[in-house]
Amino acid sequence: VSIDGLSEMMDDARIPSKIGRMCSQIIKYHYDTRSMEPNMEKPDKFIERKILIGLIVSDDFIRAIAPIWSIHYMEASTAKLLSSWCVDYFRKYNKAPFRDIEGIFTEKIKKGMQKDDIEYISEILESLNEEYEDAGNFNSDYLIDQTKQNFSTQRLKQYAESIMNYVEEGDIVSAEKEALSFVPSGDDESSHVI
Repeated sequence: VSIDGLSEMMDDARIPSKIGRMCSQIIKYHYDTRSMEPNMEKPDKFIERKILIGLIVSDDFIRAIAPIWSIHYMEASTAKLLSSWCVDYFRKYNKAPFRDIEGIFTEKIKKGMQKDDIEYISEILESLNEEYEDAGNFNSDYLIDQTKQNFSTQRLKQYAESIMNYVEEGDIVSAEKEALSFVPSGDDESSHVI
């Protein structure tokens, strides 16, 4: 069965529409439809989207993630911006913003934002709207585990990149110092032995 065939099966009327659409989008998003090879450029965007939904709709999720969150763990500029708004909101009110994210966005517009950023964030929030309306089926424990793993991966990538930059510059001493300075995350679930 091709990816397009799988997508059509997911769109079939016998499968509940939200689930079918979601599965279809995941299949198309993660696989090159010509070769059926995994699309390695997009999985981080998918998890970032789920992280944003969690930060917006789930008190349990944001409570677990805010202490370990770093803007550097998010790759997309919009994900960095939206996640920072959510974490700032949580630190002030001790809960997820949920519908208040729209008010936060309006405040940011009033304070001055680029037109392109406004349009893009507006599109993102609109597309997230349908997903976070279905927050009753939100599995925060699973997403917390996935987010911790993603953050750990991002952190390791950043350390590796920093080390490689020193190596490429010929500064082996600094590369070794950087490598030795790595401290695994204190969270048992996301720690890795190097």
